[in-house]
Amino acid sequence: PSPMHSRGEWTPEKVADIMVRYTVKYVVFFPKSFIRRSAHWTSNQLFFLGLVHGEIPSFLRVVKIYPDVWIYEANIFNQQGAH
Repeated sequence: PSPMHSRGEWTPEKVADIMVRYTVKYVVFFPKSFIRRSAHWTSNQLFFLGLVHGEIPSFLRVVKIYPDVWIYEANIFNQQGAH
């Protein structure tokens, strides 16, 4: 969600909240399509910028990393204090 599509910031905390609210089990990320975007396009996407830089939030676990797609599994449902 670019700034033109979403006014909010996509922080790891916001993504975790959405994953819990909608019981999202996996994140499928296409890094090449993200990396090619301008800084303006990615300015509100802190969660995805973190993934690009290898910063994996504690609520995700790497399932498989391919050149064109990175797959993460949510482990947020197993953490204490999860909603």
